[in-house]
Amino acid sequence: MLTIVETEVAKLLEFFYSGEFRIYIKPLLAFCISFFLLFFSVKFLSSRLKDIAKSTANTLDDIIADALVETRGFILLAASLYIGSRFISLAPETRETANTLIATALIIQAVLWLGKIVSGYLSNNYEKWNITISQTKISIFFLRLVLWSVAVLLILENLGIRVTPLLAGLGIGGIAVALAVQSILGEVIASVSIIIDKPFVVGDFIVVDGFRGIVEKVGLKTTRIRSISGELVVFSNNHLVSTTIQNYRNLPRRRSFSTVGVVYGIDPDKLAKIPQIIKNIIDEHPQTEYERVHFVAFADFSLNFEVAYYVLTSDFIVYLDAVQDINLEIIRKFRDERIDFAYPTQTVFAGKPVEVAMKNQVEN
Repeated sequence: MLTIVETEVAKLLEFFYSGEFRIYIKPLLAFCISFFLLFFSVKFLSSRLKDIAKSTANTLDDIIADALVETRGFILLAASLYIGSRFISLAPETRETANTLIATALIIQAVLWLGKIVSGYLSNNYEKWNITISQTKISIFFLRLVLWSVAVLLILENLGIRVTPLLAGLGIGGIAVALAVQSILGEVIASVSIIIDKPFVVGDFIVVDGFRGIVEKVGLKTTRIRSISGELVVFSNNHLVSTTIQNYRNLPRRRSFSTVGVVYGIDPDKLAKIPQIIKNIIDEHPQTEYERVHFVAFADFSLNFEVAYYVLTSDFIVYLDAVQDINLEIIRKFRDERIDFAYPTQTVFAGKPVEVAMKNQVEN
């Protein structure tokens, strides 16, 4: 046993003192120095960027600092091995394998950096774009999916695998899967379309197919709207992107149009005063802007005035409050002026029957 150990130690000492070992000293030192330099450089840059980010209002440096933290040990190890390999003669096949490995590691690390930057940018700015956190997460998921898909194709191409036939096969399989989940994919695509195009966002007051309400949530498959009467109305996203939507979010003011009817027996002078009475009411309200009041029709049981004005808000509740104030004030002013509102009535004229009337006429 001792003889065997003595023999192995002798071989090891012979290897260390031989010229063959000296060949590996430079690449080994290059690997060690490169690894420690890269490791501490990343740590220093990351720490430095974080300190700078704390002293600035800009979020870009925060995003870059967070992305730098995503630097993984395998990329430092791969880069160090590559640098060390430059100090030793390798067979062409070995050199090619080393280049492939470092390229693969760089692609993976690049995807990690880009993914962190994209997610950080979207997470810090989604409120500026009026989108929800759930919509932001969906966008991040799809963007990362695209990045990793491109990365896989680049890695396969780098490994010498032809991706064209693979893409063709995946295309056929993708068509089969798409046909199987066509409805779900349609809803998901519609959801992405709503997120990107933003015909409405959470909190908007919209009208869809006669339903009026406030958008509460935009999901992957459906959108939920709280109607004025309180119930929750659920629409499929596919339907929303293919129908007409009235959105009152960017409405600087709302127009109110109504008809006021008064009785036929009213004095003409009072009738002529009505437009000015209503105009004064609208002008005195702090949130309304007068457009017009006109006597427009002799209706079946009333003399009709058209009243049009603007409420200077996009808020539907404030709009209703202003309309209510105007209507109540019209009632008060009409009562003071002794102007009667018209309501459906029918006047019956009672007379003698036709036969009796004709007989009386003949007798006379």
